[in-house]
Amino acid sequence: GGGGGASDGISIPGASGGSGVVMIRYPAPFPLPVVATGGTETYYTQNGILYHAHTFTDVGASTFTVTQGGEVEYLVVGGGGGGGGGATAENNGGGGGAGGFQTASTSVVASTYSIIVGAGGAGGTETAPGSNGSLSAFDSIISYGGGAGGGGNLANSYPAQNGDSGGGAAIGNNRTVGNGTSPRGNNGGQGRDPRDYPWEAGGGGGASQAGDTEGLGRGGRGTVSSISGSAVAYAGGGGGGQDPAPLPGGNGGGGQGGAGVGAIAPTAGQANT
Repeated sequence: GGGGGASDGISIPGASGGSGVVMIRYPAPFPLPVVATGGTETYYTQNGILYHAHTFTDVGASTFTVTQGGEVEYLVVGGGGGGGGGATAENNGGGGGAGGFQTASTSVVASTYSIIVGAGGAGGTETAPGSNGSLSAFDSIISYGGGAGGGGNLANSYPAQNGDSGGGAAIGNNRTVGNGTSPRGNNGGQGRDPRDYPWEAGGGGGASQAGDTEGLGRGGRGTVSSISGSAVAYAGGGGGGQDPAPLPGGNGGGGQGGAGVGAIAPTAGQANT
């Protein structure tokens, strides 16, 4: 999920985005229709079907080796974008956008497939923007990272960045929203006009909805998948910074935005969501 944006209570960085994840599964009856190795391998029963699952959570490159082909289901989530930095008594940072979300079925043959798990982006500061999340991939199936949130001080704020889900805008003089890439994600939110209290910066976009959909500054909701054997939400946008109280990230690992009152720091996006 995307990282939370910092508040104007103290000049602290925005929070980092969470890393991505790749999951692959297939039925495991006898005789086995698919034989493969790679990642953390588990077996579980869902709706009366025994599945063999491969989960890749370590950031970087690895492989999925198939010795007998067939149809598999997959989930590919990119790294979340970093939240925008705040400036004391001046600006709240926008939430980072979630990494791209893709899930479907595909056929594999006997071969070695490349796997990439993307890192989350770093949070921004008062003077420098954060970074987008990195891409995750299962062979040619690519989910790009989420966009970083906008931030900085009022006179020289920096824009939110585009990504598979876009970053939320800051409340400074540059209120540019990060655009998402459908169908893998959604746009970031713009938050509240800086002339109006309580100065919510925009929430980062999530897999299921844009930032600010459920209230100004709230991160966009992620999407629920049961590919792990349990219903889990992935790719939630980070919450924007706000003056009086923290704003939540979207379900699916989005980090909470910071708050000016009490100088509450934002939280990072959850890893592997």
